[in-house]
Amino acid sequence: GGSSQQACYNFLSGIVCDERFDYVIGTFVLANAVVLGIQTEFAARSARGEVEEPAVFKQSSSAFCAIFVLEMVLRILVHQGDFFTAPSWQWNVLDLL
Repeated sequence: GGSSQQACYNFLSGIVCDERFDYVIGTFVLANAVVLGIQTEFAARSARGEVEEPAVFKQSSSAFCAIFVLEMVLRILVHQGDFFTAPSWQWNVLDLL
């Protein structure tokens, strides 16, 4: 019913609207940047035949993608139409790209 939907919304809103959520996502963004840098180095060395690119890079890429998709879904569910009209809407659109 409506009360369980409201409880779910309140729960998700409490998570997404907490500044710690932004810090956690920011940490994932930085970790992804580090992994991408390391992956780029391995890709360059792999192209020269020096090393083989480890499979862990594909796995980490999939994991980061899943995390960022989940973040967007949660933010859109909580903010709904405001996601695209809030004062920081430009950042939200950039995150979708």
